[in-house]
Amino acid sequence: MASVIVVLASCSPAEESVDTASPTTSAATTTTTTAPTTTTTELAEFSVSSPAFAEGGAVPPEFTCDGADISPELNIVGLPEATRVVTVILEDPDALLGIWYHWVDFDIPAGTGSFDIERGTDEIGSPGVNSWNLEGYMGPCPPEGEDHRYVFRIYALSSMLGLPAGVDVDEVAAAMEGHIVDTVELTGVYSR
Repeated sequence: MASVIVVLASCSPAEESVDTASPTTSAATTTTTTAPTTTTTELAEFSVSSPAFAEGGAVPPEFTCDGADISPELNIVGLPEATRVVTVILEDPDALLGIWYHWVDFDIPAGTGSFDIERGTDEIGSPGVNSWNLEGYMGPCPPEGEDHRYVFRIYALSSMLGLPAGVDVDEVAAAMEGHIVDTVELTGVYSR
């Protein structure tokens, strides 16, 4: 998924107006110069990060089944202007039975431009059910000796989904169709 930086610029060429009287007259010479005006608005790139781990880094045990099993803080910046709500889905694409969903939370109020999803606040929007058929966050918990990737995917949506709590990821994905403004992700790894 490519992220886009939008830069809007308005430049007007220098306009120079010179009114010079004939050298033989005593009229004053007037020179007016208008400097080019540049207005640049740079929007922050839509991205997600965490103070707990870097992109591709190891997820600390406190955010897994081997620790407190609380969600790490996610810092979301540069939300596209059309964003009204956000959906967070945490998946393990390396699970033996196919993609395993650890966290589904939707209709999270987006606020303005950037916000944080604080650690341990599972019900910040409407909780969906994970692959254990339970609501809320359940962290990385791979079989011993295996490295697994954990992808925190953030969907910026143009409207609320309005689904009831407890729906599964397929229902959330179907409801998001046609409302996704942009998507970003943060991947961590964990092994036991």
